[in-house]
Amino acid sequence: MCSILQESFERQAGSHDNKVFILYRREVSEHRQQGSMVSVQYCIVFWVCTLATWNLSTGLQANGENVEAYTTYWAHRSTTTCGFWYLRRCSRYSHRSATNYRCKTGYRSTDNTGCPHPICDSEINPAACNIDYSTSHIVHSNGTTQYKSGGTCISPGTCDNCNEGFYPSNERCRMCSAISNCDLETCNSSSNQVCSRCEGVVLNQTGYMAYVASSDRRSCIQACSWRSDSTRCYPGTCRNEYASNCACSSGFTGKHCQTITMKPTINSNLLRLTASNGDTTEAPPDINSGSSQSTSWSNINSPSRMYYKFTAKYKMVPPSRHAFIENFRVGIVSGSATFKLMRGAGVVSTKVYNCGGASRSSPDTDLYTCEGNSSGTSVLPLPFQHRDVIEFTYSASNGGYVEVRDKESKTLATYYYNGATQTHTFTVSIDLVDPYHCTGTTACVGSMLTVPDVIKTPTVNLRWSGWSDTDAGVDHFVRDVYELHAIGDVLRVKRRVKTTALTSSTTTNSYTLTEAGVYSVVLSAYDKGGNHRSARRIVIYDGTSTVTTQANTSLRVTTESSAASSKWQTTSSSVTVDWANRYINTVHHNNKWLHGVASLGDINSDYDDKEGDRSVAAINNVQGVTRFLTSYKVDHQGGSSITSPPADNLFTSQGLNQSQTITPSLVDGDTS
Repeated sequence: MCSILQESFERQAGSHDNKVFILYRREVSEHRQQGSMVSVQYCIVFWVCTLATWNLSTGLQANGENVEAYTTYWAHRSTTTCGFWYLRRCSRYSHRSATNYRCKTGYRSTDNTGCPHPICDSEINPAACNIDYSTSHIVHSNGTTQYKSGGTCISPGTCDNCNEGFYPSNERCRMCSAISNCDLETCNSSSNQVCSRCEGVVLNQTGYMAYVASSDRRSCIQACSWRSDSTRCYPGTCRNEYASNCACSSGFTGKHCQTITMKPTINSNLLRLTASNGDTTEAPPDINSGSSQSTSWSNINSPSRMYYKFTAKYKMVPPSRHAFIENFRVGIVSGSATFKLMRGAGVVSTKVYNCGGASRSSPDTDLYTCEGNSSGTSVLPLPFQHRDVIEFTYSASNGGYVEVRDKESKTLATYYYNGATQTHTFTVSIDLVDPYHCTGTTACVGSMLTVPDVIKTPTVNLRWSGWSDTDAGVDHFVRDVYELHAIGDVLRVKRRVKTTALTSSTTTNSYTLTEAGVYSVVLSAYDKGGNHRSARRIVIYDGTSTVTTQANTSLRVTTESSAASSKWQTTSSSVTVDWANRYINTVHHNNKWLHGVASLGDINSDYDDKEGDRSVAAINNVQGVTRFLTSYKVDHQGGSSITSPPADNLFTSQGLNQSQTITPSLVDGDTS
């Protein structure tokens, strides 16, 4: 019977009086069946149950918080004599009740006075509602992780005031579902979580967050930041701060925009070879242009100096800096000049000069200059040979650095850019052979230089053709006009009257003289290497001078009668006429215009004037007269019938002879 009572007590805690009543009813039934022996057992059980009921309700006050009253009813049995002669004992029953106090459902007492503690999941505050998680994704702004859900049981089965990142559910505070890269999720159910603070947020400002919340706050998106697993994206822009929206500035690429794709600009390139005599060759043809240029040519085989210089520049306008970018600088970081001597199909020698003056930690953001002036022997082996090629390459590389502040650790990191290199390569070909004229070859039909010997008008007309150069090719012609004058018995250059450069395709030219005289016209054919060969022609410009007679001289017949006044010849066999020193061209004679012309050292004999009447050789003359022509007529009337000179075709040359003997057929009284 006691085990039955215990089971009922555990199952119906808080309803103690009803238990007693049920047990009582059962025992009465048993009493009726079994008699007085059961009665003793009943009394024992009754008092046990009464004691349990008393302990649970002791101390609760009628006006206690969350206390409710309840009434317990029970039957009271007593015995008395009864029956015939009152010989038997009979039981009598009476109904009794008692008012007791208990906690309302869902509340608990800790002092048996009132029931102020609501129950959530069988626990009261402070243990109620809280769950201690072994792992947690809730991280506070100070970096600490929250493992306790916290919360307060505010009414039976209802939790509130959960810690941030937790929500009330099923009589507990439970962790919000995780959002990737979110430090603090907020929610009021297991599925409507949003991110209140993404991971890596130092300040809620642009440039201070490693992750930013999406517009609906349901996800955290990686931001452009200082972190190596993200992108610095500089120089560049990040729309909405998203790393996936990184757009590098023009000329930059890569995850971090760390690679420069735009090459520097090489503004000018110059190589100057200087010979010991001061001659120079400069390359390339256009020093302000790039590599797509034809080779330069030089005839300097042993330069005393090799001067090189190039300038380069790289400049870009960066966008606004992200908050974590503290410094940014790009420009030219290095330069070099490389020289190669190539002979045939091989490379004889290579020399490299590193320019200096800049580095990736100190890029040149202005105009970068690389310059040097070295002795020829220190650069390449000398002397150069005909058809050697000097290849020179100028290179400039850009680069620089960016300084990034880690907003979390406060450290400053420097990152260097991968630069691009601009290279200009040029060549200088060595040509040690002069241009030449085709004279002497069967295919040659041109004249190296044709100039008239004598002109009476001031314009000199020139023409030429047939010039060639096997290697560099004819580059241009130079026409020089020199006035000559006599020094001693030789004509030499007095002054250069005019010099004119003419293109390689030119084959004619003219020049107008201003004064009468003897001139040399020199045509020089230059190849691209500076070699040249010259041809010379002599010309006399004389539009006014005449042959005159000198005083105290006469044209006389030396075979006439010896009588002083005689003009008669008494013999008829021959007549001799003499005019020694009578005729003179004063201008030519006094200025010695017909003298020989001195040779010039740079004009080969084969290219000097050996053509026509006025060549470099002296012109034989007598007092400026180069030839005497004579003719005669005979009449029998004392010369009165001779009214005009003979026709030109009747004159015969006497050369430079100043006398002539004729044997006309004469009769007495003829005049000749």
